[in-house]
Amino acid sequence: RAAELEAVTGLPVLAVVATRGRGDAGAIDMQELRTALQLRGVGETLRTLQVTSPRPFQGSDHIVEELADALARLGFGVVLVHADAHGHDGQQPGVSLADFNPADLPARVIEGTVYRITSGPPSADPAAFFGSRRFREAIDVLAARSDLVVVSGPPALGSPDALLIGRHVSATVITAAVGTTTVDDAEETVARLKEATGSVIGAVLAAPGPRVRHQTRSAPHAGAGVEVPSGSPGAERPLETQPTTPL
Repeated sequence: RAAELEAVTGLPVLAVVATRGRGDAGAIDMQELRTALQLRGVGETLRTLQVTSPRPFQGSDHIVEELADALARLGFGVVLVHADAHGHDGQQPGVSLADFNPADLPARVIEGTVYRITSGPPSADPAAFFGSRRFREAIDVLAARSDLVVVSGPPALGSPDALLIGRHVSATVITAAVGTTTVDDAEETVARLKEATGSVIGAVLAAPGPRVRHQTRSAPHAGAGVEVPSGSPGAERPLETQPTTPL
């Protein structure tokens, strides 16, 4: 599946992340993803990052939460922004993006911690906000007061929100879910993001566990062997590349 995702998107697969039966394997997943991102400058030259998926519930929310925690464990002061104003990420407690005021933010996010900003209630016109000067300035303030800003972006297909957010961050990563994300959706997502932002640095494959670790041709992108779900369809055969075939 990782090789298939690379083939249809033209992006390196940074890691394969299990979404069930995680345990110690889940920590290894995040270490691989964290390392792959650091090797691409995230946390240094790239200090604002969006993680998005083609459609709702295709791994981005789960992955971005654990990624923020993994980066904080390295000592980064991380701001995690939930930016799905359509309500797909649920109503989480915390400071709301819709009501964000720089005066509410600490002068400096403490090293090794994650400061969370939620999307707030669903908005009738989120694109107007994400395309505004106010949102750009909010991202700039968050970046100035932290080591890294990670944005949990809305789905890239169905609205322009993720494309607009991508114009205000250093880089974007997409997630795709085994058995859910289709070839067509993966291709269209990357094409739209590249056209709008020009900076899509990789993909993450969200897959069910348990998993078996294999060395593949995709491994050099992540710096280690990728993990293939041992029980997932296609674990031992290539994906048929039909447009509506799930990855």
